[in-house]
Amino acid sequence: MRILGLSKDNGYPFMTGSELTKFNLRYYRWLSPKGVKDIRDYIVKKGTLLLYKSGTTDGGILGNVFIADEKLDGCCLSDHVIRIVFNDVRMAYWAFAFFRSKGAKKMLLRLATGTMIPFITPERIAETLIPSPDENFERIVSLIEKYVDFNSRSKFLEEEAISMVEAEIEKWNKH
Repeated sequence: MRILGLSKDNGYPFMTGSELTKFNLRYYRWLSPKGVKDIRDYIVKKGTLLLYKSGTTDGGILGNVFIADEKLDGCCLSDHVIRIVFNDVRMAYWAFAFFRSKGAKKMLLRLATGTMIPFITPERIAETLIPSPDENFERIVSLIEKYVDFNSRSKFLEEEAISMVEAEIEKWNKH
């Protein structure tokens, strides 16, 4: 009897929160819809704000904020990532810019609780006030939209370049 492993053909790509910090996002693990109860809770869509909820407060990944791009669209993320969904992707971009600011980063670290491994709860994030859009809204949203698009495109292009180099190396090894 042959046991088939999970792959993109029969599962969802899965990433840990720490893998979000890496530029070259590659899928190594897959989650099966049959093996994970409520798998839809783990899947993120483009435009979802992602906040790493646990880690150290001394320069670790606690409070790091990401925004799901095309590379992460349809990917499953671990429970260590809080998903913040907005009805309007433009508000997600506005909130992303806010949470990436130095002041908001300090605020997020102050929201952490726990002693050994500090963590931020979704409830505390839900109580966080985000500044209302102002006269800079359109410009900030436009810049973040470009950032998301360029960042996403660069990930796919890097993946393509790596595949090309690997294929060339494979050719060399056959000779």
